Amino acid sequence: MTTFFDELDEPVDRDYEDVTVCLSRHIGKKIGELEAAIDRAKTETEQRLAAADPAAPLRAELEALLAKGAGSMHTIRIYQMPGNDWLTLTSKYPPQADSEMDLAVHGFDFDRVCLEAAGTDAEIVDGETLYPIEPGQWIKFIAKASGYDLARIRNTAYGVNVVRPQILEAELGKALEVAAASESN
Repeated sequence: MTTFFDELDEPVDRDYEDVTVCLSRHIGKKIGELEAAIDRAKTETEQRLAAADPAAPLRAELEALLAKGAGSMHTIRIYQMPGNDWLTLTSKYPPQADSEMDLAVHGFDFDRVCLEAAGTDAEIVDGETLYPIEPGQWIKFIAKASGYDLARIRNTAYGVNVVRPQILEAELGKALEVAAASESN
């Protein structure tokens, strides 16, 4: 039987998510614009229940752009931080005074925390091989990335560090309630 102390010695299997980014700022910006236009066209189509798909030409343009920028596309693996490290990071960057989201929702500087969290232990995914991104390389990447890619990276870091743990906690709570209810029957 595995003991508590045996489990402490086991390596931690951290959650992660991969996000593909474009190091060509122009192409990355255009990808973001096309994806936003496709989302708007989908919403408009759903509202009108039209037979024609107004997003089809936008998707074709996006596919052509992705093919054109294939050499600039890279996949970055973003890992979940250990809980205490996330707490330390969020306390390091208080909410921006002019950001309602920081003040009312997050309680910390969302942009700075999530970009720094994403860069912690980030890796480039090349097939089956992972290459660590050094802190200096991460700073260069942040300076070069488009706003669209930076937003995706921030959202991914927030997702693996906040959203997924909240979902897992809720699922665990439901499972415990079901187990308790079945035991009482």
